[in-house]
Amino acid sequence: MAWSKVEGKAKPHYGVMLLCAWKATTKSGSYFYDVLTHWPDGTWTDDADDVVEQDELPDYWQAISPPVDA
Repeated sequence: MAWSKVEGKAKPHYGVMLLCAWKATTKSGSYFYDVLTHWPDGTWTDDADDVVEQDELPDYWQAISPPVDA
């Protein structure tokens, strides 16, 4: 799966959990990751159902797919 950029912190998906990545501002340039939920009204929440503010939104997202039974 490819990562999608959250350009302009736009609404990427509705009502789904997304694996999100933020570009660290340290010299190492590493990314850090978390799972957020993006709701139909455009709100983003973390795993504690706290609203993620606009300036804290991720730089990239990737949809989380459920496991497929073999």
